[in-house]
Amino acid sequence: MAIDLLPPKAWSVSDPLADAVLRYADSLTLAAHSDPEERRVLGPECLSPLVVTALGQERATALFGFTNLDLDADGTIRQGRTSYPLEDGSRRPSWAALAARHLGNPFRGAEGRSER
Repeated sequence: MAIDLLPPKAWSVSDPLADAVLRYADSLTLAAHSDPEERRVLGPECLSPLVVTALGQERATALFGFTNLDLDADGTIRQGRTSYPLEDGSRRPSWAALAARHLGNPFRGAEGRSER
């Protein structure tokens, strides 16, 4: 299951969301957006501290794929990424790549152009 919208913080008190996350964490993809100017990630705050504790921080973080898209100079999006670099040198998958993996596609992305 993949939810392609940026979940609001208000969802952190939603019992149905908490139940779905705890039941389907291994096959669930949620959206996150990285704001490089403010140096923060939006989306994970939709999980309550109790859900994060139950899953563990690493597993809770792994639920989220980045929805960021790169605009070309003319404002058009022509390519998507399969992952995004993090400050520690690791990479976080895009929402689409993570959703594809959870749907059974072993796609890891092409090295180079789509990874940027």
